[in-house]
Amino acid sequence: AKGAAAALVGAWMAGAAGLASGLPLALAAGVGAVAGHAWSPWVRFRGGKALATAFGATLPVAPWAGAAGVVAIVGLTLVTRRPHAAAIAALVAYPFLTGTVLLRVGWAREDAFAATTAAGLVAAVSLIKHLRRRPAADG
Repeated sequence: AKGAAAALVGAWMAGAAGLASGLPLALAAGVGAVAGHAWSPWVRFRGGKALATAFGATLPVAPWAGAAGVVAIVGLTLVTRRPHAAAIAALVAYPFLTGTVLLRVGWAREDAFAATTAAGLVAAVSLIKHLRRRPAADG
């Protein structure tokens, strides 16, 4: 809900400011929510891995890209039976999935590029958090 709320508020603020497109502000707000979750000042900049926040931020902006990311992580988890490794692989693939899916559903190249760039930032934040806290049981 946190990521979705941030993206929705960003889009609303763009509309209130009279901007032609709310996409850039919605994407920036979503990336900000993910980074804020990963390094929250309320818990001494520790925070979580931001995977759910990242998914939430994509729902109001690019639901097809979010669905592709969920399919990737669930599929990889079922195949590898290693959730940590599946999350890392899905995060690496996420920007490529986002760009491909958004172009296939008819997004303008500029908008797809902006969303792909935001997906890359979100994936980088979550990858940093995943690689810093490697669980011992997941080898």
